[in-house]
Amino acid sequence: MEQESSVFEQMNNFMFWFFLVLFSAMPLAILVFLCYYFKDLKKQDMIDKYGSIYEGVKLENRSAIIYPLQFILRRYLFAVVSILVSDFIWL
Repeated sequence: MEQESSVFEQMNNFMFWFFLVLFSAMPLAILVFLCYYFKDLKKQDMIDKYGSIYEGVKLENRSAIIYPLQFILRRYLFAVVSILVSDFIWL
């Protein structure tokens, strides 16, 4: 019985770290992608392929592509704070 819980704990830890790295790296990868292809983002073939990544973002300024990263990071921060401080009764 102890071995089963040990295997479960190992798998749980692995999945935790895997998804933490994946979800942390994704916004940065999207930001790098948008910066690299900034001049091509208004072309129709880029819109057809990758338009859902930057849909709703005004492409007049390069600084506008930081908004999706900021949005995702705020959500991550809220989720982490909600999980870590859930034991405090006064919240």
